[in-house]
Amino acid sequence: MDGWQTSEQFKNSPSWKWMADELGVRTAVANRLSVAFNFATFVTLIVIPLRSKLPAIFPDRTELIRQTLEDAQRASTEAKKRLVAIESRFAKIGSEIMAIQWSADQEWKAEEERIHTAIAEDKRRIAEGVEKEIAVAVDRARHELKTLAANLAVTLAARDIQVDISTDHALVRDFTDQLGRNGNH
Repeated sequence: MDGWQTSEQFKNSPSWKWMADELGVRTAVANRLSVAFNFATFVTLIVIPLRSKLPAIFPDRTELIRQTLEDAQRASTEAKKRLVAIESRFAKIGSEIMAIQWSADQEWKAEEERIHTAIAEDKRRIAEGVEKEIAVAVDRARHELKTLAANLAVTLAARDIQVDISTDHALVRDFTDQLGRNGNH
């Protein structure tokens, strides 16, 4: 049998029915009154006489509970202190992260400015180099043109001018006379 059936048999027993008839109540009420009476009897006969002796019986237990409460309070205080320290550290870390980020932004801007300055300087040097190369090429081209013009003039002059020996001697004499006059001045 299970506990429920046993309880039902107990509640419907002839002694419960007799008690219910004597008190003029139903069997369930008699059952409840019996439980209350048994509890009151237990308290009156056992708990009240032992009440003054119970602290003496359990002094170590009381001290242990008090000590446990003090330890728990100390642990709670320490935990609160650690929590405050951790929160403070988190706040510092947050500000440190912001400072690092600001510093990195400033360094990036400075590096970007250095790169722009270096690019501008490279452009200027390249432009100067190109200008010099162009100037050299122009000078070389002018010189080549002058040489070509001179060669062309000499070639044309040699073809157009016919100098015989007597004219050649006369030209050389005039040239040396002019040199002599220019050298004396």
